[in-house]
Amino acid sequence: MLKLHLLRHAKSDWTDRTLTDHDRPLGPRGERAAPEMARFMATAGLVPELVICSSAARTRQTLALMLPHLGDPESGHSPAVTYSPAIYEASAATLLNVLANVAGSPSPLLLVGHNPGLQELALLLAGGEECPPVWAVREKFPTAGLAEINLAISNWSEIAPGCGSLVRFETPRSLGLA
Repeated sequence: MLKLHLLRHAKSDWTDRTLTDHDRPLGPRGERAAPEMARFMATAGLVPELVICSSAARTRQTLALMLPHLGDPESGHSPAVTYSPAIYEASAATLLNVLANVAGSPSPLLLVGHNPGLQELALLLAGGEECPPVWAVREKFPTAGLAEINLAISNWSEIAPGCGSLVRFETPRSLGLA
């Protein structure tokens, strides 16, 4: 069984209208939420082995604020990180393809990206499953939202619609950060 964590970038800043969407940075709320979500992940044992992050500024900045909290200070081990332009504005099908091309079976894997692709991917992997985390994701996948999915596969090349179970969905609000 592999584990997948889907994280939507933290809240972005819209004040500089001259920036392209790809270059938009985090806003103050996002800068506060990202490290708090990372601390939650570390405390809950959700530290990834591999991170695949969108190339957009706000996703890279979200991850940069999280990484200091996701390593093991005793061993010096930090998650491996890959940046992928394919994740920016990607559909669920594209994200599924990105995951299917991950070599081997690093787990947990954290995918840091954007909506609506992340929301669609979480629901696609969960198939017709009905449970509180699925209902929450279906309603809204807010910024800095984190979905935890257990996958009934042993290698990323096996990932397919319906192979997962959405076991947890946390947001800054559910953690008392909003």
